[in-house]
Amino acid sequence: MTSRPGFTLERILAHSERVSLQPIQWRKLYDEQQATISAETHQRRDGDYHRPSCGFDASPAMKELEKTGTEPKMASSSSSSALKADPTITANEDTEDEDEMEQFKALNEPYIDLSVLSSIEPRYRALRLLKEKLIEDAKWCWANPSFPVLSLPPKSTAEMLGFYRDFVHKNTPCIIRGLEVTEWNKDWTFEQLCKVRGNTPVRINATPTGRGDAVIAMEGEMKVFVKPEERTMQLSDFIGWLTTERTEGHNDDDCTVLYLSAQNDSLRDEFSDLIREGFAPPSLPLGDALFGKRADAVNLWIGDDRAVSSMHRDTTYENLYCVLRGQKVFHLLPPCCAPFLRELPHPNAQYRFDGTEWHVDLEENDDAPSEGGMTPWIEIDVADPLNAMRTCPEFAFVADLVQRVEVNEGEVLFLPAGWFHRVTQSRPTVAVNYWYDRDFNSTWLLTETMEQLVEEFSKNGS
Repeated sequence: MTSRPGFTLERILAHSERVSLQPIQWRKLYDEQQATISAETHQRRDGDYHRPSCGFDASPAMKELEKTGTEPKMASSSSSSALKADPTITANEDTEDEDEMEQFKALNEPYIDLSVLSSIEPRYRALRLLKEKLIEDAKWCWANPSFPVLSLPPKSTAEMLGFYRDFVHKNTPCIIRGLEVTEWNKDWTFEQLCKVRGNTPVRINATPTGRGDAVIAMEGEMKVFVKPEERTMQLSDFIGWLTTERTEGHNDDDCTVLYLSAQNDSLRDEFSDLIREGFAPPSLPLGDALFGKRADAVNLWIGDDRAVSSMHRDTTYENLYCVLRGQKVFHLLPPCCAPFLRELPHPNAQYRFDGTEWHVDLEENDDAPSEGGMTPWIEIDVADPLNAMRTCPEFAFVADLVQRVEVNEGEVLFLPAGWFHRVTQSRPTVAVNYWYDRDFNSTWLLTETMEQLVEEFSKNGS
């Protein structure tokens, strides 16, 4: 495997010059690059594979700077750091390495105060060690130039064994086509759904921003894990809200965002009549055969681009995610990225709407009301890498492992247990996912051990 030099804080500190770009200029270049990535992603629609947008690369922006003739502004650095420069780095480093360093600084300077890493020296040393030993291998294993797509699902015993070997055993996600997902409910339009179940009360999650189960900042810089407000409303009212065209210039920030997203085996429990009507099977034959058991939970998801499930992982479930209508958009990271994402415990809270405005209420623990409950969760939004690196500088180590994957109507995403995922929709979308209990094998053990070792390194400063 060919490796390329990684960036370490010592290499950054070995160069005293600091490059700064105007935020407006950098944002323009970043937006242009994201537009290019989006265009490339959409080109694959008629092809045989999904092309992910992997992370953030400073090179296109720097090339654009060179093309326009705009020279980066140089400024001297008067600040010092508690971390010492790596003595193995000399003034005779290759010109190529220096160019890469300038690009790295140009990327981070407007948004990240690199000196903040000096305040987390022990944790940084642990992360640097892990990064150098693991991340290059992770890129080799998982950061494919094209996202794996099977044009037909495995059916024979040999094909099932091959799928298990190549994807389940290797903990590698993929897209599966040809499962006839759209045949499950080919007559089930939103209109038909309203006709059959429109008067039935259903539970809907409501938030002011579309981000339920997320970390937010309250007054006084306190951060909490906030859950959505749960409402009961007729299904026809929810679908009416979902399918109503938004007027031009309408500010969604002032609106309540609704999302049918109960994660408690909702399809087999709350919507069992839809199974009887052929909306979707109670368990997925492919999953039953692969994992040797029936699905532990089957969940129904209906929402649009306003609803976002923030970055998280399901450590105990293998996931087969089926898109029946619309399109889901996933941002994925492999399990080895856990130490770089700051999944920290936060006090539990819940959104509440009083009819006029939204509030956030802290939850209290019955046993210790003053302490309340805590939920480990990731604060950063990996779909916004610049702000993510401001909040969590360690994320820069793994930003280029992020894969943006679109799952279209009729496709199934196999999402292995432990993979981090951020999920939204590009338009009104209906999906059903099947959770299967994972095997707690060596993959799980190694991942858990790695995370514990990094935390111990961080605490002890080793």
